[in-house]
Amino acid sequence: MALLRVPSDAEVLCERTSQLGFLHQLFTDVRDGRSHIAVVTGAVGHGKTSLLRTFVDQVAAEGATVFAATASRTERPVPFGVLTQLFRAADLPERRFSQVWALIEEAQTVLGRDTGRTQPDGQAGAQIFHALGMAVLDLIDTVAGPLVITVDDAHNADLPSLQCIADTLRRARSAQVLVVLAETYHAWVGSALTTGELPAESRSPLLRLEPLTPTGVERMLADHLGRARARAVGAEAYAVTGGNPLLLRGLIEDNRRGQALQDELVVGPGYDQALVNCLYRCDPWMAALARQLSVLERVPSTRLLARMVGYAPEVVEQLLDALQTAGVLAGSRFRHPRGRAAVVRWMSAESRAALHARTAELLFEYGGSAITVARQLIAADCLGADCFLPVLHEAAEQALAEGDVELARDCLRLGSRRSAGEQEQAATAAMLVRAEWYSDPFGALRRVPMLTEAALAGHLTGSQLAGPVNALLWFGQPEEAGHFIDRMDGLTGSAGDRETGRQIQVSRRWLAILYPALAGAVPEDPDATGCARSSSLHTHALDLLRALLTGGARPELLAEAEQALRRYPLNERTLPVLLAALLTLLVGERAEEAGKWAESVSRQVPGSAPLWRAMLGTIRAEIAVWRGDLRAAGRDIRAVLDELPVRSWGIAIGLPLSIVMRVATLTGEDCPDLFKLQGLVPDTIFQTPIGLRYLEARGRYQLALGQVQAALDDFLTIGRLAAQWGMDVPSLVPWRVEAARALLQSGKPDAARQLAAEQLNRCAPGEHRARATALMVLAACSTPGERVKLLTRAVDALALCEAPVELAFALNDLAWTHQELGQFSKGHRLLRRAQQLAETTGLALPTRGAAGAGEGEAGAGREGGEEGLLDILSDAELRVCSLAARGMSNRQIATTLFVTVSTVEQHLTRVYRKLNIKRRTDLAAAMQQAGPPDGLPRSAA
Repeated sequence: MALLRVPSDAEVLCERTSQLGFLHQLFTDVRDGRSHIAVVTGAVGHGKTSLLRTFVDQVAAEGATVFAATASRTERPVPFGVLTQLFRAADLPERRFSQVWALIEEAQTVLGRDTGRTQPDGQAGAQIFHALGMAVLDLIDTVAGPLVITVDDAHNADLPSLQCIADTLRRARSAQVLVVLAETYHAWVGSALTTGELPAESRSPLLRLEPLTPTGVERMLADHLGRARARAVGAEAYAVTGGNPLLLRGLIEDNRRGQALQDELVVGPGYDQALVNCLYRCDPWMAALARQLSVLERVPSTRLLARMVGYAPEVVEQLLDALQTAGVLAGSRFRHPRGRAAVVRWMSAESRAALHARTAELLFEYGGSAITVARQLIAADCLGADCFLPVLHEAAEQALAEGDVELARDCLRLGSRRSAGEQEQAATAAMLVRAEWYSDPFGALRRVPMLTEAALAGHLTGSQLAGPVNALLWFGQPEEAGHFIDRMDGLTGSAGDRETGRQIQVSRRWLAILYPALAGAVPEDPDATGCARSSSLHTHALDLLRALLTGGARPELLAEAEQALRRYPLNERTLPVLLAALLTLLVGERAEEAGKWAESVSRQVPGSAPLWRAMLGTIRAEIAVWRGDLRAAGRDIRAVLDELPVRSWGIAIGLPLSIVMRVATLTGEDCPDLFKLQGLVPDTIFQTPIGLRYLEARGRYQLALGQVQAALDDFLTIGRLAAQWGMDVPSLVPWRVEAARALLQSGKPDAARQLAAEQLNRCAPGEHRARATALMVLAACSTPGERVKLLTRAVDALALCEAPVELAFALNDLAWTHQELGQFSKGHRLLRRAQQLAETTGLALPTRGAAGAGEGEAGAGREGGEEGLLDILSDAELRVCSLAARGMSNRQIATTLFVTVSTVEQHLTRVYRKLNIKRRTDLAAAMQQAGPPDGLPRSAA
């Protein structure tokens, strides 16, 4: 245990000089032959002991004799314990001390050493009491000069000693004796000094030590930390300590040790130790109240608090005032969180658990909230009575609704340790699966067999059935989920409760949406005709997803998604709705708005729900891809895969892996872990809409690697499945455009043109991105003149939505088409714009326009980062260079371009120097290597 530094005289005298001066005035009176008893009072830690020590040192230096004693709480029942200390301090001759000691032992025998009685019984006891008084008088007479007697912590002194001292002073009014008693006054119990029969008030002045003022606190800090630091942190230090010098010295130790900033107050172990020391020296009632408050998150009514500590309500109010005066509390709360934590650590584990358990019982009795009672039970690590099990269930339900998954798990784990009936065990296990799901779905999966058995035995009903169904669907076991749903439907029948029947229908709809390969097209909700008309949050999410998957992001659906995001805070029940709403906004070409909402929802994720963070992080990464921030998308998706173990993703692993492959395709970067991650994808993913997204990303990645046939197979598989499932939505599953690009690379432009035209015809009016990509593929199948028109339309469409990646590809294609037509200046400007977009987004553009190759050729950038001819040569030099490479003479070039032969020669000289070549015959090779434009101006035709 750390020891606090002994305070200096300067600290003691800080705002205590008037009290010290008054004691000196009494000492002057004593020297003139007038005895006094003075009482110094104040809260614990306010400097009473330090004031006595300083006064004693000073009067001793002036020739006074000092006898000092310190009372102890443990010795208070022992009669004449303080008097014994004073006689020992007098250093009496051995013979005289033996006589006095014999009197004390006899008095203790008569009074009863352990009874605490203060009055002698019978004549013999009175005689002994009188004899001890005379011994004190003899002691006073033997002292030459003034005598100062001090008793510290006099509130703990035994009453016989105080009465004996008081009686002696009445007999020695003219003696040179000053008695100074220092006590911590407790208004809620009888003070030892109030029953000690002290002399009249005029001869017993009271000196009260108040807390330091803010100025005094700053002055004390300045003595140790410097004036500048004291001014910066003085107000905060006063707020933390309440002006208690003991607590302030603890803060000073923390700030002398710490490497804090000039304006930063360190509250550390020094403060903790000082506060514990303060409470240890307090009355036990004060300490008991402080311990009780330390285990309460909210302070209850005075009546309940009094019941907790076992005192009368008026006493509790006085104790609270005393703890405020001592600087421990501000109102009824600890002045600093470390204070509360220090008191909790001060208790033993056993006493702390017992206090939490007792507190839980009383909170339950007085109608405390389920969560408040549950926190106490968890801290006690004991369930106690059976009546607390429903409380834990209620608290867990509320915690899940508020997103506090960790608290829910703690409630249910404690509840699962109580041996109860099968119904309660099954209910606890079902809720525990829900709570564990958001941190470790794979871990929750191990409880599913037990839950399915309990459900089939009739021990689970209503929403409790969702846990096993969701787990089976998530981990790619749709047949088992369907079989379980059918059996539960058969068991429920017409006699089943309505909530159970409703949950079965919701489970069927989830099965149909996630695994349409088994259920066919997504069924309508039998209880709702629109996605907003159902009161069930899960049904709301189902309606949004069904409408999106089967019809795209129509305007009314976008409005519904935005309303859901505004309406619902994040919790367990609203998570599916919020995810569906974010996806709807994204598909509806409102990526910026979706990004803002995704950030807002992500800030609500509790620290104990990594699955929530992973799912929202995946959405944010997808939004970043759509908005063209490929670097952010890469960072987000790496964080997502680190957040949740791959084994816990189930079929949802296809979502982050799709983004990984898309980012790798667009940036041209390697992904060394991709092959290993693809090996963890469950086969059942291809029975789900997630599988369509995964196949699309994989096909693009394969196309970039030159695996054209494999890519085409993936795209055609998407088309077949999307048609079967009723999900052939151009903006959501653009398989025709991707298949057309693969066909182009296979040398089948007619088939590619047919697919691209079909995609264009299927696009709704607001689907600008899907329309633009279809136009880009059609352009690649067209002549240069027609290609310019189509690409211009694509650029115009992309200007209506936030699609910088697609816009960069379209501009790149349009730039090279203009170069092909000999429009070098226009092509150069467009290429610059495309390159700027590529640099901003992190995109790797192809060196030469692919005329719609898009992402399939994103990785085929310039080797070694070499500059193209457009970056090196001017437009005039490009025209001359292009014609010279075709074998024209200087005169022919001059005639074609309507310039002089000298001008042609000058241009060629600069071209040779810039391209680092020496002969005309090297021009063709240099232009072919760098990918120059090979078109001619119309005037050259």
